[in-house]
Amino acid sequence: ASVFSINNVTGQLYVNKYGSENIDYETKSSYTVEVTATDSGRLANGISAAPLSHSRTVVVQVIDINEHPEFVNKAQIIELYENLNQGQYVGLIQARDQDYVYNSGDKGIANIQTPFLPQGHRQLSFSFESVKPIQTREKCTGNYKTAFAISANGTITIANDIVDFEDIDEYEIIVRVDDDGGFDRYTQGLHTFTKVTIRVRDVVDPIITDFTAISVDEGIEYKR
Repeated sequence: ASVFSINNVTGQLYVNKYGSENIDYETKSSYTVEVTATDSGRLANGISAAPLSHSRTVVVQVIDINEHPEFVNKAQIIELYENLNQGQYVGLIQARDQDYVYNSGDKGIANIQTPFLPQGHRQLSFSFESVKPIQTREKCTGNYKTAFAISANGTITIANDIVDFEDIDEYEIIVRVDDDGGFDRYTQGLHTFTKVTIRVRDVVDPIITDFTAISVDEGIEYKR
């Protein structure tokens, strides 16, 4: 089916209903359309002759616009053991940018689309959404007491060694991913959110089973 239609009186070429639902830069970046103009064959003196026509090929270039990044998993559950040390790995959040701009050789349209950003720049960046943490019994919404950290590449680590099953056994944290805007200089960067549930598993905590009480004299000098 054709994605374009044409007004047979004015010659205006326009996107039809099918085209509005199916034109996608990532699928097809240009279309070649043959347009034919045909006269009525009627002369100025009223005499009718055989209609004449002329055809031309029109190339329609689709302009890429920035589209929202997508998380690989719409909602993610991570399980970890309590009492982890600061800096230890918790999990990795992944997303993809569906825009075509980073495919090799695609330089966009001159004077319409912005050029490539320098090689090696970060296409997607992750962060925790800023919300006020709320603790309800053993559950927590938000990054309570900054227990976790997330790097720009989506790696979650322990930021504060307070993760304790007996205190909080489940965190629900909103993660945000931002893209770099791609070729689109109008919308700039776009972002998407997902919920990450971090469940803390219990381990056997060390307990003191015996101790010996001693007494010391006051005024004893401390020696290294």
